[in-house]
Amino acid sequence: MRFIIGYGLLGYIAFVAIIILGVVVGNILYFNIVKDRISSKRYISFSIGMILNIIICSLLDIAAQYLLYKTFLRYLTNAIDTVVSSFIDLIKLQYILAWFIIPIALVFIYYAILSVLAYMKEYQAWIEWNKKYGDGDEVIDGDPDNNKKKKGFFSSIIPAFKKKELKYELKVNDSELSDIPYTEPLKLMKCSKLSQKGVLQIGKTDKGYVMVVNSKDHENKLKGLIEKFHSVNDITAKMPYIAFFNENELTVDNIKDYGRKILKERRSKK
Repeated sequence: MRFIIGYGLLGYIAFVAIIILGVVVGNILYFNIVKDRISSKRYISFSIGMILNIIICSLLDIAAQYLLYKTFLRYLTNAIDTVVSSFIDLIKLQYILAWFIIPIALVFIYYAILSVLAYMKEYQAWIEWNKKYGDGDEVIDGDPDNNKKKKGFFSSIIPAFKKKELKYELKVNDSELSDIPYTEPLKLMKCSKLSQKGVLQIGKTDKGYVMVVNSKDHENKLKGLIEKFHSVNDITAKMPYIAFFNENELTVDNIKDYGRKILKERRSKK
């Protein structure tokens, strides 16, 4: 195992560096080939890539260890290893605590305090915003006194209770809207391919909006639109799927299942 993990400190460092390199390359292969994709060809390509990655990293490690400890560089490598090892032997636990752990702990405490102060500043800004926009008076029956919002004990202390008084509106930017053929099952398959390529597929219906989802980014977009009105856990269909939604209703169907329903309804009408 020495020719793999090394004979001294520099060999260990080279071994760890090559392992990190292999992990990084493996992550790159995963995110670029198989993440959020279900094609068997992609998994085969990923497997071949990982095998080559392991082989190349192994050969690279063996070459590095050979270069450090079996060539003329071994004299320099052994000298560095000896000096570093002797220095480590002289260091005691209390010095390690004083030189490394205590400064790191102080830095951690410093940034923790900064984080708390930043949170408090943001929290105070939210309180001021809520006072300005969240507690306005509404007149319904013409009597302003009867229609003022009453501040409860908890609402005056914990602004989170005031947040419930805010009214949200489900609205999609017009620039994001397109014509979604939600009554044509075959055309919806084209929409699902466009969504997979990153093209947002969302449009209007008579009752609200329709969206074809075939990527994680577009699913997150849908969840962001409906999270104030519906539970995102209601989205249980597998991609690609079609979602009909407004402020009161949410319906999600797999594209193929939805297409079968449309065709079945057409046959029943005939």
